[in-house]
Amino acid sequence: MKRFAFAAIAILMAFTGFAQKSAIRVEVTGKGSPVILLPGFGCPGSVWNETVAELKKNHECHVVTYAGFDGVAPVDTLWLPTVEKSIESYISNKGLKDVTVVGHSIGGTFGLMLCAAPQSRVTRLVVVDMLPCIGMVMIPNFKPEYVTFDNPYNKRLLAMDKAAFGAMQQQMAANMCADTLRQRQIVEWMMKADRKTYVYGYTELMRLDLRESVKDIQQPVLVLAAGKYPSKDQIVKMNNEQYANLKNKTVKFVDNSAHFVMFDQPTVLLNELKGFIPAKR
Repeated sequence: MKRFAFAAIAILMAFTGFAQKSAIRVEVTGKGSPVILLPGFGCPGSVWNETVAELKKNHECHVVTYAGFDGVAPVDTLWLPTVEKSIESYISNKGLKDVTVVGHSIGGTFGLMLCAAPQSRVTRLVVVDMLPCIGMVMIPNFKPEYVTFDNPYNKRLLAMDKAAFGAMQQQMAANMCADTLRQRQIVEWMMKADRKTYVYGYTELMRLDLRESVKDIQQPVLVLAAGKYPSKDQIVKMNNEQYANLKNKTVKFVDNSAHFVMFDQPTVLLNELKGFIPAKR
C-alpha cells in the first residue's frame, strides 16, 4: 500500500510539474507600472527593442517570447491556449497590478483573450494591427470548421525544404515591412521557428473567432491599424465590422505603415503608447 501511495504521489508531482511548465520566456527591464509586450506570430520579444528602449524610462517592461520561437522549446499541447494561459499565469504569479498589455498581431489576439478572461488583471490593452477573426479576411463565408489541421497546404509547409520556406518568408516579409534590413530580420526569425509550431499554431489562429467574445471586455482598448494594405477604405471597413461588439475602444489608423508598425512608423507608435499608458512610477 505504501509503495502504491508513493508511486501515486510521484506521478502526481510529475504531472503537476508538467502542467506548470511555462510556454513563454520573459525578459524584464525598466521601472514603473507594468507593461506586457507581446510579439507577433513567429517573432521574438526583441521585435519590441526600440519601443522598450523608450517605454522602460517610465514603465517596467515584461517582454514575452512564445514557445516554438527564438529557441524557446515548443509545447506538445494546443499552442494558442497554452501560451495564453502561460501569460495569464505569469501576470498572476508575479502579482502584477495596473497591467497594460501591448500586443502586435497575434499578441493582440492574446491581449483580447486576457482582457476577456474572468478576474482579468489587465487594466488596458493596445492592439497593433490585428483583427478578432483573421479567418474572415482570408476565407469566403468563414466558419471555424472550414480550417482543418490536416490539409494540403499544411502538408506542403511541413515538407518544404529550407530554401523554399525561406523564399516564401522573403515574399511575405516584403509585404509586411518597408525596410529591407528589417525584412531580412523578420525572415531570420521565421527560419528559426519550430516548423510544427509555425504550421499548426497559425492554423489555430485561423480557426479563432473573437468577434462575439470581445463584448465581455470592459477595459479601454486602443486599436492601431496599419493603413497601407490592402487599402484605407477596406481597412476601416474590416476594423469597424470586426470590432463592432467591443464597447470601450478607440480605433486609429497608422498611415504609410504595413503590418510591422513598430518598424514602419516607430514614432507614431510610441506617441500613441505614451498618450494611452499613464506614466506612473
